[in-house]
Amino acid sequence: MASKNKAILATAGSGKTTKLVDRALFLKDGKVLITTYTLEAVSEIQKKYIKKNGAVAKNTSIMSWLSFLLQECARPYSLDVFPKKVEGIFFLNGESAQMIPEANTKAHYFAGGHLYQDKLSKFVLKCNRINSGRVIKRLERCFTHILIDEFQDLAGYDISLLEVLLRSNINVIIVGDARQSTYTTNNSRKNKGVTGVNILSKIEEWKGLGLIDIELDFNSYRCNQSICDIADMMFPTENKMVSRNEVVTNHDGVFYTSPAHLLAYIAKFNPIVLRYDRKTKFEEGKALNFGMVKGKEFPRVLILSNGPLNDFLKGNPLASPQKYYVAVTRAIHSVCIVTNIKPQIEGISFWVSGN
Repeated sequence: MASKNKAILATAGSGKTTKLVDRALFLKDGKVLITTYTLEAVSEIQKKYIKKNGAVAKNTSIMSWLSFLLQECARPYSLDVFPKKVEGIFFLNGESAQMIPEANTKAHYFAGGHLYQDKLSKFVLKCNRINSGRVIKRLERCFTHILIDEFQDLAGYDISLLEVLLRSNINVIIVGDARQSTYTTNNSRKNKGVTGVNILSKIEEWKGLGLIDIELDFNSYRCNQSICDIADMMFPTENKMVSRNEVVTNHDGVFYTSPAHLLAYIAKFNPIVLRYDRKTKFEEGKALNFGMVKGKEFPRVLILSNGPLNDFLKGNPLASPQKYYVAVTRAIHSVCIVTNIKPQIEGISFWVSGN
């Protein structure tokens, strides 16, 4: 028997967000919530929705995941757990308040009147438990459908809450690419083994329980096949990408060049320059960190190599390939890696000034 819920496992350049918006527009029955983690991703959804529909439909709400947790889940029943109004979220900047014992409700969940970011979903689940499921019952009255973009960003108790939503009467659709898990909603130790790319194992578990069906889409309408092939090498055990980009230019595929030819390459092809982080210096102009370009695409990308990427070019696996995968798959036509080594993997051609 088919589940009412669906997980769309897609690849870079498959049009995940566009597909999500299309599905939301198709849903005319009841109320629809579209949510995702980052504010930038929320803005992108809003832009695509308005471009397609002229305006956001009256039956549809678009908000960030944290806003959803705070406004729709925590605040309505918070006074049953803590005798003061929840003022907002206390952001931890990559840290965690996990070590504070839960017996001390105020200190465990709150900094002043603000809920700790990594305790937000845990607090919601506690409110739901204490109130005999009233939090979820309220959500069932508010929303017929909940669509979650970039599901791979969910972490900690967010994953536990997602399972509760899957068991509710709400129709849930989650969309994402686990290989692009460059952010997480929090750093809680809860569900640590199923965050990032490992969330796929949890989705398979939910499928086995009949909570969700899986839809696969590994077609990339952005990257040409050479770029797809290099990206696949970063995740050798995952499904392979299939390029649907048939555009041919005078410079297509994956290349490498030495620092001596860097400026000549930039002058000829005008690529967007990417680097892992600010530790990789670039004095010649503007470079964007890998994490800043998630969800974006560019005709051509030039990547400033670092130690892990050089090791990958020598044929060694990447310990944490997610950000490198994001960087490579931003390109439509070409990727060029600036490095002093000769790559030992197939599919990368040398570019020298004068080519």
